[in-house]
Parts: sequence; C-alpha cells; structure tokens
Amino acid sequence: MKKNGNIFTVCILIMAVFLSACSFRLRGLDQTSVTTKYSSIYLRGDTESLLYQELYARLNTLGLPMVDESGEGTVIIAFSNPKIRKSLVSVDSHSQDVEYSLSSKTVYYFIDGGIPEKDQSPARRLSGHTRNYLNKNDEVLGSANEAEIIEQDLIKQTAEDIYIQFLRL
Repeated sequence: MKKNGNIFTVCILIMAVFLSACSFRLRGLDQTSVTTKYSSIYLRGDTESLLYQELYARLNTLGLPMVDESGEGTVIIAFSNPKIRKSLVSVDSHSQDVEYSLSSKTVYYFIDGGIPEKDQSPARRLSGHTRNYLNKNDEVLGSANEAEIIEQDLIKQTAEDIYIQFLRL
C-alpha cells in the first residue's frame, strides 16, 4: 500500500511541474502564436510619446522587426495618446478629507497589414487606469512631481495592457 502512495505522490509532482511549465500558454501569453502569424510590427501613434517608447521596448523583445510602414505579414498596432484627467472625487461631510483621482484612458486596436484597412473593422479597445489619493491636492502632487510619476506609471500599465492583448491575437 505504501508503494502505491509513493507512486501517486510522484505522479502528482510531475503533473504540477508540467502545469507550472505551461502556465503562460494557459493564460494566453504564448509568444509563438504571434511570431508565427506575423513577420513584422508597425506602431502607429505619436513616436515621441512615453506610450510609444514603452510599447516599442516591450514588442522589441519578441524578435519581430519593428518597421516604419505596413505590408504583407505586418501587424499594425494603432493607439491614441493617453488622456490624463485629474478630478476631485469626494469630500467628507466636514470637508476635512478630500479624495482626488488621476485617471488615464487610451484607445487602441490591431490591424492586419496585408489586408486593406478599409476592408477591416478592427475592434477598438480601451485601456483605462485610475489612482485615488486622499488629502493630496494638485499643489501637493505638483510640487513633489508625484503626479508626473503617477502618470508615467499609468502609461506603463497601458503599454503592458496593449502588449498582453497583442500576445493574445
């Protein structure tokens, strides 16, 4: 009976190793499907923006060439510049606690470069992130460059969202 228990334990351990090894594939983050489907990537957006630079750095790790124009086998990743919005979210009944919000929204979509764009209707996607801060007004956020750091973080999260969705194509 002890022998069967050991065999069962070994089988469970082997299955755990196999499942952990393919977890990225199970989550839909397998790079091979994208690299076999496309031969190059064209980023369409503001080349001077932080979002462009972040996307370029992430996509460059795939091994696909980054090109300046679309063609056969090229996937086009089009995106808008992030819209950053600062707003007052809430004030308590005694006006002592004030909560501010900093949010970012970006629209993006994927186009197959081998098919004329007018013949495609790509699904437009939205990447949005929000940070809320209690008792920090614009002056405090601005004086400590905190708002700029937070905006950069929101843009990096947006780049990560677009990258993950690209790997799921």
